[in-house]
Amino acid sequence: MAMKKFLITTTILCIIVLLALYLQEQSKPLQTLPVQQEKPAVVSDYKNIEYTVEGENILLVNGVSQIDATDSSANVTVKYFGNELKKDLNEDGRDDVIFLITKESGGSGTFFYVVAALDTPSGFIGSSALLLGDRIAPQNIVSGSGKIIIVNYADRLPADSFVVPPSVGK
Repeated sequence: MAMKKFLITTTILCIIVLLALYLQEQSKPLQTLPVQQEKPAVVSDYKNIEYTVEGENILLVNGVSQIDATDSSANVTVKYFGNELKKDLNEDGRDDVIFLITKESGGSGTFFYVVAALDTPSGFIGSSALLLGDRIAPQNIVSGSGKIIIVNYADRLPADSFVVPPSVGK
């Protein structure tokens, strides 16, 4: 009985040692030949980068993106609108840029979004867009405390028709 216990214990220890050696070997980096990697171009203009609007990546070129709509004859246009605010959002000592973009799908509405372009050592990186509303009247973007930004715009009362100009501050 003692011999059986000894054999089982020894077998388990051998398995543990072999497993440890295998895992150690797997964690070693592979030896490869050095490959010269092409450095990505630094993007210094936030009107020429990609943003995510409603889950879709949109590349602005000179502040505009034209997208052919597959299910209709209308094109979707995303444009830089403005109302810029420069503020360090990610506490890296670099001023990021917050501004508004619009999206028009050929219908009667213009949808307004707020986006941020983070200034990094390798260039600007676009954020996901946050929908503000349809057919609103943007006013300005101001800096709040810490990382907070405040987007001011006018909207309509819930009972107002879309022909009534926006007049309610938000």
